[in-house]
Amino acid sequence: MLNWEACEGARAYRIICNGKPCHETAETFYQMEKEGEYQVIAIGSNGYDSFASEPVNYVCKNLMMVPLEGLAKTEKAPYTQYEGAGYLPLTLEENTEVRIPVRISEAGVYAIDFLYANANGPIETENKCAIRTLWDGSERLGVVVMPQCGTDAYDIWKYTPSRMVDLTAGEHVFRLSFELENVNMNIKTNSAAISKMRLIRIK
Repeated sequence: MLNWEACEGARAYRIICNGKPCHETAETFYQMEKEGEYQVIAIGSNGYDSFASEPVNYVCKNLMMVPLEGLAKTEKAPYTQYEGAGYLPLTLEENTEVRIPVRISEAGVYAIDFLYANANGPIETENKCAIRTLWDGSERLGVVVMPQCGTDAYDIWKYTPSRMVDLTAGEHVFRLSFELENVNMNIKTNSAAISKMRLIRIK
C-alpha cells in the first residue's frame, strides 16, 4: 500500500507508475497492483500539479536485500531508526574498503543501490556528499553517491541512486571502496552509514 500525507489545497492525487499516470484519487493511499517505481502528484484546486514525490520502488520478487552491519566494524550510534541489527560506518579512517559476498541465483541485469544515512549537512548546500566506488571483483561498476540528508538527521535513511549492471549467476564479491576519484569538494568530510545493499533483477 502506498500512503502519503494530505497536501493543503489538493483536490486529488495522481499516481505515476514507471513515469506514466496510472490512477487518480481523492484518498491519501493507493493499492499498488504491479511492480514498478511509483510517485505521487498533488492536483490543486486551481488545476495546477505539484512536483512529483520522491520515487518509491515496489518489488515483490526478483529482490535481494543484503545486510551489511556484520561485514566490518559496526557502530550503533549516533545513527538511529536503522533496519536490522546495526549499520556500517564509512569514514576516511575506517571501512575504506568493504567486501560484500553475494550469490546471484539468476543471471541478468540488476539495479544495485544502498540504504544509507548522511547527517553531515543540509540538503540544499555545503559539500559533504559521501562518495565510494563499487566493484565486482576487479571490475569497476561505477560510483555510489550518498548525498547529505540533513544536519544531524541521524534518523533519516534513503536509497542511493542505483547502478544498472549485468551480472552472471554464481558467487560474487562486491567491494565498496574509497578511491582517489571519490574525493569530494569538502575533502575532509566524506562519510556516511550504510545498512543494506539492495539488488533488483530488471531483466
